[in-house]
Amino acid sequence: MLHLLGDVLTEAGFMVTSVHADDAIEDGLELVDPMVIVCDEVDGVFNGEQLFGDLKRTARWAGIPFILLSDQCNAERVARSLDAGMEDFISKPFAIEEFHARIRKAVRHRMRNMLHVGEDVGFTGKLEFLELPDLIINLHQNQRTGELGVSDADGDYRFVFSAGEFVSAQGPGGIAGRKAVFRGIRNATGLFTFVPREHTDDVPQSELTSPTNLVLSAMQESDEFPLTRGLLPDGLVGLSASTKLKAASAPIVVLPLLEGAKAMSINALIDACPRTDLESVTELHELFKKEVLVAHDTKRSQPA
Repeated sequence: MLHLLGDVLTEAGFMVTSVHADDAIEDGLELVDPMVIVCDEVDGVFNGEQLFGDLKRTARWAGIPFILLSDQCNAERVARSLDAGMEDFISKPFAIEEFHARIRKAVRHRMRNMLHVGEDVGFTGKLEFLELPDLIINLHQNQRTGELGVSDADGDYRFVFSAGEFVSAQGPGGIAGRKAVFRGIRNATGLFTFVPREHTDDVPQSELTSPTNLVLSAMQESDEFPLTRGLLPDGLVGLSASTKLKAASAPIVVLPLLEGAKAMSINALIDACPRTDLESVTELHELFKKEVLVAHDTKRSQPA
């Protein structure tokens, strides 16, 4: 059962270390730094409540969520375990999907608790367990100072906080400010690391409003951006300016076309624009409707 649980969790993307009841459990745990402890209890052989009580009395393990799997789970025992501070009590047999969900919940709980610890403590995790908006809001509410780094398939994001307020935000391809925050919240799916700092005086500041307001606006953009982007041609289409485009009144999103670029893709214009992605595609959509932009199929190099 222990090996089966390890395989099931590994396949779901968790890093797993197994310690057998015959071993010195606390010695085995010393070799890792677990986010969650899952105990598979065997009736008459190993008592999970007793192990939880032993770990709870040890400072290092007291704050780590403890999940007990057992086929001895009458209402009185479950209530006693949860009242004692156990994270969860799962009756065997159980559904794998539920098992995964309860572990993800425990990891989120653990990460939120880590956000409340002393300012000199950093932490790391996966965005699939604690989403970027949750991280930003918690750092803001707990007035943390430091750097939050997020790795993503498209590149890395870097968010710097001072007493819970944004100092700067940078993303892949040189994007910065609100654009980096909004795109990170919409797209980032990788690992994150928070590193505390004593001060941020050496960090160039971006013009960013309250993290709470930014998160709300970013989540709204996450809903609206795909819809507006879907009104424009796909990524294989390039753009050039028609004679209707006047330099004096040109929107900022098409300035690269007036600075020597003969044609650019829609995605390249969106990336180059300092405004958020939704603001950029909204401007492009308006220019298409006014026939200010000309679309080209880059495969055929013929006017569309």
